[in-house]
Amino acid sequence: EDAVVDCRNDNIFDNEASNAAGESPHAWDEAWAFYAGSLEGVDGDNTGYLLHDLAEKRCSQFGTCNDAGGAIANEKALAIAKAGLEKILAAECDGVAAELVRFVDQMTIPVMQGLIRYLYLADPVVHGGSCSNGDCEYDKEWAEAWAFAAAILPRIDQCDPAVAQLLVDNLDVDGAAPPLTDGYKSVKAQLETVYACLSISCADVGEYRQDGVVAPGMEACTDSVIAGYTPSTDVSTHSLIDLDAKEIEESSDAADWETALFVYENGGGGLCSADDIANAVETDSCFGKTTADAKGNSIKGSGDIRTIFGFATSGPTKMQDEPMWILYRNYWNDDDYADTFIQNALSPDGAWSSRSDALRAELSAKGAKYQAVWMYVIHEMEDAVVDCRNDNIFDNEASNAAGESPHAWDEA
Repeated sequence: EDAVVDCRNDNIFDNEASNAAGESPHAWDEAWAFYAGSLEGVDGDNTGYLLHDLAEKRCSQFGTCNDAGGAIANEKALAIAKAGLEKILAAECDGVAAELVRFVDQMTIPVMQGLIRYLYLADPVVHGGSCSNGDCEYDKEWAEAWAFAAAILPRIDQCDPAVAQLLVDNLDVDGAAPPLTDGYKSVKAQLETVYACLSISCADVGEYRQDGVVAPGMEACTDSVIAGYTPSTDVSTHSLIDLDAKEIEESSDAADWETALFVYENGGGGLCSADDIANAVETDSCFGKTTADAKGNSIKGSGDIRTIFGFATSGPTKMQDEPMWILYRNYWNDDDYADTFIQNALSPDGAWSSRSDALRAELSAKGAKYQAVWMYVIHEMEDAVVDCRNDNIFDNEASNAAGESPHAWDEA
């Protein structure tokens, strides 16, 4: 942070550098010195006592070493440190700030691995020890778990206060013994929900092993990846909108215009069954519905159903200030231009209802995807840019209160 400030103030050679100028952004150099320490040697192959050494220890326990046996987190951290140095020397200060954020992500990984390891080892059920008069046979493991938790609790709390409080309740050494009353598996599962917010992945953390075997319940979690993109928030239900597109296309290809129109306007996934309705809670899509209502594919947290019709008709309320929607709206002179196009193909009284089935099928399916969904993708990106400029990058119903989770961008 000091190096970034110096860079932006044109003082990259400040901070008591031994030479008045030259290739010596001292604050950035100091950061690596404090990260690695003096005992790691020239190549970082020796045993140290700081974060660099922690990453080396943990990589063999979590399967996160590179082919040479070194920690991938350290390998990436070193590359980031070198890239940051070059950017400082080139006065690319905004680029340095970005490298700082990436460096923090790598620093977080070995600490998280330490926390995960000692969640397991400090659990009385796993350890088998007992506590008496406040003295526990697993005090060492409990202390390590709390020390690692305390090192990243502020960031976890920023992401999800409930997860941070769960760690406090289960690990705080000032709390009542024994620790981990909720069990290590439950705490680990909740901790994994903030990985994306912390800009680390399940693969980054890995799986905890003892004697080369994955410990019970210590398997690596699974990263949510959509076509190569790893979202920072949970948008798995958003992505299910493609199932509506699939059903519209299949129904149109079969000339089943009634079904295609129903899915377009109401959502797919079939109809609510009597059991769905009877067992529904308020946030279920079939709550308060009838067996004539859609069950839906892409369900919001409220239980409402996302529809391509909703995308096609949201311009006047959501996109009125967005340049791309304005361009399209003005060209077609129609606020609901995409809906008009699709309805012309699907509706029994649409402008193209008397045309061939092949023509209607192509226009309806492709209009839904390449006009309605196309514009909504751009809308979400526009929304993310506005949020960013308003310092509200964590808005848009993100599952976590803060963290590196631009929800609107993930939705796109």
